[in-house]
Amino acid sequence: MIEIKDGSIKYGDRVLFMGLSFMVNNGEARAFCVPHGLGKTSLMRAFVGLQPLAEGFVSIDGEPLLPSDVRLFRRFMSYIPQNMEFPLCRQVSDFVKTLFLLRVNEGVEYSKRLLMDEWDVLLLDRELYDKAVSDLSVGQLRRVMMSVAGLLHKPIVVIDEPFMCQDEASSPAIAEWLCRVASDGSSVLVASSDAAEWDMDKIDIDGQVFGFNEKNSSLCSLKEQSVDIKEQ
Repeated sequence: MIEIKDGSIKYGDRVLFMGLSFMVNNGEARAFCVPHGLGKTSLMRAFVGLQPLAEGFVSIDGEPLLPSDVRLFRRFMSYIPQNMEFPLCRQVSDFVKTLFLLRVNEGVEYSKRLLMDEWDVLLLDRELYDKAVSDLSVGQLRRVMMSVAGLLHKPIVVIDEPFMCQDEASSPAIAEWLCRVASDGSSVLVASSDAAEWDMDKIDIDGQVFGFNEKNSSLCSLKEQSVDIKEQ
């Protein structure tokens, strides 16, 4: 479970969020939706300990995420940021293997067979495995990173703009994949600036929040969820 309690985020003198509280339980996939420039990336970074809150706290399974504990907690998280640079690895296969060598992923065994299974779900051509990283589109590279997150089986998965730069066929596949990751027991939190492109009903809770039904992978209302968002 990952939670933010009474969280406030500032960018310089500007208050992006104030008194923000909500949680994502194990086995749930939920999405936080605000337009560009209103702080969703800052919020995602706060959830993984890369940006401090002005007020409030983030907790994981009830334990506050303190600056001194960020490295420890990151072992339990998969995080895919919005802004990505193409890695230095020449081939996609090398890039994937490099991710498994990161210290936070130590002990997780790499399997090409299981990776290809993830690629099938995410509509990635298996032939891309031996291609140069520079040959991939931004959308394909993001899905490659999602496929690795699927193999890591981290308790918490945080993705900023999973549907960015994706085509019409890929977006529903990504939504299905996110729900499946949640159904395996992870807490899945995503941020998106636009739900319409992947045919999700936009639920207005103070104008900004919507989510998935992790049980049957269908898109659903979160009217029962109460999230307090006060824009400044």
